[in-house]
Amino acid sequence: MTAPNTPIRFAPGQEAAAAALATRLSTAGAPYQSSSAPLPETGWHLHLDARGIALRKAGEAKPFRLEAAPLKRPARELGIARACGAQPGVKLLDATAGWGADGLTLARLGCAATLVECSPRAFPLLEDLAQRSGLPARIHIGDARTHMADGFDVIYLDPMFEPHPKRALPGKALQVLRDIAGEAPAAPIDLLALARRHARSRVVLKRRARSRPLVAPNWQIKGRTVRFDVYLPT
Repeated sequence: MTAPNTPIRFAPGQEAAAAALATRLSTAGAPYQSSSAPLPETGWHLHLDARGIALRKAGEAKPFRLEAAPLKRPARELGIARACGAQPGVKLLDATAGWGADGLTLARLGCAATLVECSPRAFPLLEDLAQRSGLPARIHIGDARTHMADGFDVIYLDPMFEPHPKRALPGKALQVLRDIAGEAPAAPIDLLALARRHARSRVVLKRRARSRPLVAPNWQIKGRTVRFDVYLPT
C-alpha cells in the first residue's frame, strides 16, 4: 500500500522552495508534496516560511519550530554517555529519534549515529535540526526495525512515555510530538527483543526513573527523572 503524500503548506513567496523541499524529502523514503490549500482546522501541519520548516496548527498564534537548544544538556549527557558507552567510532542506532535530542547528543559525543523517525510530520524538522547542528548524523524516515540488522554496536530506544496521571503536561516540544506521532510501529517490548538480537554490544532503553523495567536489565544508569536500562545482546 502506497503511503499518502504529506503536504507542505507555504507562506507567500515560498512556493518554489516548498516544491524543492518536498522533492528532496521524498527521496528519503516517504512522499511529500507542496500544497497551497488552506490550513486544516485541526492538527499540526508542515509549513514553510522565510525562517524555514515548522509545524502550524489552526488557532495557534505561533508555529512550532525546533531549535538547537535541546542539544545543550550537560546534566543529562553523562548518564546517556555512560549507558551507551559513547565514544568516537561507536556505531549507534537511535531507533525512536523523535526530535533528535538524545541521538544528536550521542553524535556530538563522537558516535557514528543513525537516527530513524517514523512520523512524516516530525521527520522534516528533525532533518533540518540535524543539518543546522553540523553534526555528521544520518537521518532516516521509516520503521527502524528495517535498520536493526545493519551492524550497530548500540541500539538506543526511547519510546514515548505514557502520560503521567499525576504530573503536569510535558513541555511544548513533547506535547507536539505526542500529537503528531500516531501509532508506533511496534510495542516497546517487541522493539527491545528485536534490538537485543541485532546489537553487537548493548541495547539501551530509556524509561521514567520510577517505572518498572519492561524486562530485567543487565544494569541501569539512574537519573533524577529518567533511567537508562542497559541490556546485553541475546
